[in-house]
Amino acid sequence: MPSLLIAVLMGFVVYLFNFAGLIAWQQLILQVVVGVVVYTGLAKVFRLQSFAYLVDTISEVLKQRRKAF
Repeated sequence: MPSLLIAVLMGFVVYLFNFAGLIAWQQLILQVVVGVVVYTGLAKVFRLQSFAYLVDTISEVLKQRRKAF
């Protein structure tokens, strides 16, 4: 349920940028950046296990890549 709540809140915040009066490509870039920041921030606040797992997995993959080079 927390994941759904976070997604809905992020969607609402991103939707509000439709009324900013920006050029389409500027609006898209802003919506993507703000969406990632809002979702990441809320996932940290709610301490989502799935988000923590994703961060751990990405960290491990990056460590393995660094060792390979």
